[in-house]
Amino acid sequence: MAEIDKGLPNVKRPEDEVAELVNLEEPETPKGPVEVIEDEEGATIDFDPSAMPAPEQGDHFANLNDLLPEDVTDPLANRLEADYREYKLSRADWERAYTVGLDLLGFKYENRTEPFQGASGATHPVLAEAVTQFQALAYKELLPADGPVRTQIMGASNPMKEQQSQRVKDFMNYQLMDQMKEYEPEFDQMLFYLPLAGSTFKKVYYDDLLGRAVSKFVPADDLIVPYTATSLQDATAVCHVIKMSENDLRKQQVNGFYSDIELNKPVDPNTNELKRKERELEGMTKSQRVEPLYTLLEFHVDLDLEGFEDVGADGEPTGIKLPYIVTIEQGSRKVLSIRRNFAPNDPKRNKIQYFVHFKFLPGLGFYGLGLIHMIGGLSRTATAALRQLLDAGTLSNLPAGFKQRGVRVKDDAANIQPGEFKDVDTPGGNLKDAFVFLPYKEPSATLLQLMGIVVQAGQRFASIADMQVGDGNQSAAVGTTVALLERGSRVMSAIHKRLYVSLKQEFKLLANIFKTYLPPEYPYDVVGGQRNIKVKDFDDRVDILPVADPNIFSMSQRISLAQAELQLAMSNPQMHNLYMCYRKMYEALGVKDIDRILPPPPPNQPKDPAIEHIDAMAMKPFQAFPGQDHRAHITAHLNFMASNFVRNNPSITAALEKNIMEHISLMAQEQVQLEFAQEFQMLPQMQQAAVQNPQIQQQLAQISQKIEARKAVLIADMTEEFLKEEKTITSQFDHDPLLKLKEREVDLRARVNSGETPGPRVYISGPSFNGNSVTSPQQATKMVREQKEAGYDHLKIHPGVELDEMWEISKTAKELGIPFGGHVPLAVGIKNALGSGFKSIEHMDGYMEGLLPDNLEIDPATSGPFNLKLVGEVQMEKLPNLIQMTLDQGTYIAPTLTLFDRYFGYIPADEFRQAPEMKYLPGFLIQQWVNAKKQMERAGLLDKEFVAPYLEFRRKLFMELHQSGVPMIMASDSPQVFNVPGFSIHHEIRLMSEAGMSNYEILKSGSVEPAKYMGEENDWGMIKKGMAADFVMVQNNPLEDLNTMQKPLGVMIRGQWISGEKLQAELDRIEKNHERKP
Repeated sequence: MAEIDKGLPNVKRPEDEVAELVNLEEPETPKGPVEVIEDEEGATIDFDPSAMPAPEQGDHFANLNDLLPEDVTDPLANRLEADYREYKLSRADWERAYTVGLDLLGFKYENRTEPFQGASGATHPVLAEAVTQFQALAYKELLPADGPVRTQIMGASNPMKEQQSQRVKDFMNYQLMDQMKEYEPEFDQMLFYLPLAGSTFKKVYYDDLLGRAVSKFVPADDLIVPYTATSLQDATAVCHVIKMSENDLRKQQVNGFYSDIELNKPVDPNTNELKRKERELEGMTKSQRVEPLYTLLEFHVDLDLEGFEDVGADGEPTGIKLPYIVTIEQGSRKVLSIRRNFAPNDPKRNKIQYFVHFKFLPGLGFYGLGLIHMIGGLSRTATAALRQLLDAGTLSNLPAGFKQRGVRVKDDAANIQPGEFKDVDTPGGNLKDAFVFLPYKEPSATLLQLMGIVVQAGQRFASIADMQVGDGNQSAAVGTTVALLERGSRVMSAIHKRLYVSLKQEFKLLANIFKTYLPPEYPYDVVGGQRNIKVKDFDDRVDILPVADPNIFSMSQRISLAQAELQLAMSNPQMHNLYMCYRKMYEALGVKDIDRILPPPPPNQPKDPAIEHIDAMAMKPFQAFPGQDHRAHITAHLNFMASNFVRNNPSITAALEKNIMEHISLMAQEQVQLEFAQEFQMLPQMQQAAVQNPQIQQQLAQISQKIEARKAVLIADMTEEFLKEEKTITSQFDHDPLLKLKEREVDLRARVNSGETPGPRVYISGPSFNGNSVTSPQQATKMVREQKEAGYDHLKIHPGVELDEMWEISKTAKELGIPFGGHVPLAVGIKNALGSGFKSIEHMDGYMEGLLPDNLEIDPATSGPFNLKLVGEVQMEKLPNLIQMTLDQGTYIAPTLTLFDRYFGYIPADEFRQAPEMKYLPGFLIQQWVNAKKQMERAGLLDKEFVAPYLEFRRKLFMELHQSGVPMIMASDSPQVFNVPGFSIHHEIRLMSEAGMSNYEILKSGSVEPAKYMGEENDWGMIKKGMAADFVMVQNNPLEDLNTMQKPLGVMIRGQWISGEKLQAELDRIEKNHERKP
């Protein structure tokens, strides 16, 4: 059948009507619009256009050519054929460039005789590689095995819309992948032509013979438009060139689609230069028995057709041209059909669009630009260079030359070929001297390099160069990975988006055909069952889209982005849905049956308050559910929050308070639903009616506001009641548990210093200065003064403090004479920390950041704990300057090597869980440590490839600082993860020794240096007459054996002796308190 839609609207067709009985008697010929009057001189044709049937009579899409005389149609055919030749001439340059460029594919080997017989005819494959790689990528992305269509619900979603959306998606994919047999191979062919020509087209129509929709590939050389056209929408005419055999054309005439008129014989089908070139590349040559083809020119054009003019309300012609489809046979210049190209019920007479334009790169006019146009010059250059290199190699490997000149040289008129020696007749002489070789050079290395540059330029443009994302820095920030992807795929990504838009348009045209030709309900069979589609499913409630992501054009890009997303999520698992991140990774890999590999997480279930308390201690999530006894849960949580353990664990308190607020919100919601039961019943109906009725929209908004206002009041009342109850239960414990803990520390220090309680010298810092506790410079000043008045010995700085706040802390602390130190906040930096007067820097914090490149942006979300993933960027040449600043300020370092070895090291948490000293700690605390470390292990933050270089850097940094004279203080940061008080100091001693510090300096860092730090070096820190009797007695000399420190014979504190036996008895008591059940 011909490639136009004979009837998009649902109209009754003539063949569906009951045929009238034939009257065998000779009927009286009625007068019609065309009357033949015979006379003696011949016949007169009387044509009255006004007597023609009105467009509404009969089939709207009938062939009008059967109703029009030749003196109307022949001039029309001549004019359109002339237009065709003019349009074709206007794009001659585009055709010429395309035709010549096809040779650059190298599908046909060229036999060359210059500069010598047999010279290389190879073609560099840079263009062919670009084309085939684009085709492979695009085909896989745009036409997956499950079908190219997805659907999207417009507006608010509901179960009915979801079912409708699924039906449309299933049916569209069923038609494209199962029923439309030509779709896949023609789509594949289109993707090959597209990067070459720059433009290809799809023609979407209903085929009566096949009884289904068709989406046919149309090459760019078969669709021609006027010179002024820039798109299909603004083209005044679109000419589709159709090649048809004589037999097929006759079928169409007999079928009634084309007028049954006599035509000239068809002409040679390969007269077109571009077609001939394409056939040559396919390896096809014309035979003598090839069947000639007719060339049909199908014009989609606006005409003011005589007898079928557009008329106004007054019945007079308006002069407005209407859309028609006119098909002519080029050789005979005869019109075969004229059909209206607008819907019968369309008052605006808008043109029905059949074509979809796919562009590779937007050109300066209607046609797009392909790789032939864009890198054709580079391909020619690469080919020329390749041939020169091959020719030079041939000449070098097969040298030619002359024999001694004599009387006669055989075939002296012919060129010397590689490896050939001419026969020379010579009277005699030395045979060796009779040979002279031509000085051929080896292939040029410079030419080879230049060819490489040209090829790389072409590959970069076509986005076929290998994107070295996988070979890059695996610890790079997510933003860096995405930037690398985007830089390597800019061109291809833009092309992919253009294809996405065209595919979307194609699917909409197909959906219109299904909407027009399907019965009200259409069941169809699929593998394993039956499905159903309804005509009314194809409406504005469902949008039909390509399944491909317009922003992702390849599996490698999809996997890289999914990997970056997973990396970002793992940096903070509590904030992200790791299940969805892993699922997206499996989807990117194209894995089927993901649920079998990655079972969905079980839905949260209601729990009793005791289980919720256990979850809170284990840092596991829990939530409130509708229908629970909310007040009972709140009361249970408040009572649990009054325990000493919870009061000293703010994270547990925060989790419980969050759950309490959830219960309050649900209580308020349930109360509102009772008070506004009638309104809630009316809401669904009002929401549907509100779409069309603004008044109902206003009423709906008022009801919603009223409900929300009542809910807010209830929440406020319930929150007030909760706070009163919380105060009643917890009033006996004062206010902030952290402040209470600090007050206990101050009291403990007084009792130890007075000798009431035996213990070491106690120096305490006040509550932390961090991003939550410090909100302004003024507030920072206030905190310093309060802590000084409270009697604290030291101020502790943590991350989050801003630079202006740090300067206020420094200024006030110096004024009051209280030292400060701790972490180096990122906003402050190591140089400002040293300049502000940090007395000590814990963990050697800030030094690595100070050694990073100045222009490196640090992303805490991806750089790992203490930015350990950035260790590869460190510039050690900056370290001497930082060491000098440290020495100038007299700043101490507390390295805490054991903290990083145990908490942030690569040794698994389960191994540390088994350490002997863990028996001295409560089981829940050890489990918390395990959970904390495992969370980072699961996120990949503690992989050996990241951690090992970082720990090595810390050991080197530690020794550089120490050997430069920076004073060190022995510190373990206990009780931190797997660092048990007392035992952790021995781990620190071992690590300091392994790093290279001498035994003497290690012992000094735990005795002399702390005394100096506190300004009490004349009171304690050494065994010396007149100083405090604080020492440890051991079996061996620790200058030779540091392990002897782990088994002290006894400890002397302020002149009081505590034997080793008493120390062991105390350890046994602690162990018994935390004895585990078998």
